[in-house]
Amino acid sequence: WHPPHGGTKGGQQHYSDVAIETASTIRLVFKSALRQTEGFLNSLIEIMGLDITAPNFSTLSRRGKKLVVQPLERTSDGPVNVLVDSSGLKIYGDGEWTETKHGLRRRRWRKLHLGVNDGDLDILASTLTTDDVGDASQVPDLLDQIEDDIESFTGDGAYDDKAVYGSVEGRDAESQARVVIPPRKNAVLSKTADASPTQRDRHIIVIRDHGRETWEATSGYGRRLLVENAVYRYKTIIGRHLHARDPSCQQTETRLGCKAINKMTRLGMADSYRVG
Repeated sequence: WHPPHGGTKGGQQHYSDVAIETASTIRLVFKSALRQTEGFLNSLIEIMGLDITAPNFSTLSRRGKKLVVQPLERTSDGPVNVLVDSSGLKIYGDGEWTETKHGLRRRRWRKLHLGVNDGDLDILASTLTTDDVGDASQVPDLLDQIEDDIESFTGDGAYDDKAVYGSVEGRDAESQARVVIPPRKNAVLSKTADASPTQRDRHIIVIRDHGRETWEATSGYGRRLLVENAVYRYKTIIGRHLHARDPSCQQTETRLGCKAINKMTRLGMADSYRVG
C-alpha cells in the first residue's frame, strides 16, 4: 500500500500505484465521486482494522494522470481471435436541453476502441480518442497492446482499409492472420486478383458469387457480436460517460474499467462444455 522510499531527492510518493489503482477501480465500479471514494475506503480500512489510510481525493485526481495500469494476466495460452469495435462515451459538457434550446451541438464525446478475444472474452486492448478519429487508424495501437499471436482479426465495415490489412498481415509474416472485414458495396477487385488474390479480393468474390449471408456464415463474421456485447457490459457496469475531465485521466479511467470488466467476466462467466 505504501511504497518503500527510494532515497532519491524530492518528495516521496506516500501511496503505491497499486493503492491508487485499487481506489480508482472502486470509484468506477460504485460510480462514486472522489470524495465519496476516499470516505468509503477509510470506512473499509477501519472495519478491517488496518493501520493504513486511504489516499485523499486530490491525490487520486493528480496520480490518475500518469498512472500506468498493469494489464490483467491472461488465463489461456495460444493465438487469439481479435474482435474490434468502438463506441462513444459522454464527457463533461452542456446537456441535451442546451442543444435543443439553442440549436447547437454542445454534447461532447470520446470514442472507446476495444479489442476482444472471442475465446475467453477478455478485453485485450483499448484506446480512447476524440469522436472525430476513424476506427481504422487505431488498429496499430490496439495490435501493439496484444502480445499473443493473432489467428484472426474481425471488424465491421469501418475497418475496410488497406492499412488495416497491412497492419494485421504484417504482424507475423510466417503465420498470416485471417482478416474478416466486409468490403464496401462498391468495392472492386485489385489489379492482381486473377494471379494472386488478396484476402479482401476473396471476400469480394464470395459475396459477389454467393451473397453476403453465405460469406458471413463461412467466414465466421457473426462472432463480431461478442465485441458488441463487451461494449454493452462496459456501459452497463462502468457507465456511459467518463468521470474524469483531463484526457490523461480519461485514458486511465477506461483502462481501469476494461480491467475491472475482465475480472468480473472471469468470476461470473459460466464454464460451458459439450456433454456426451
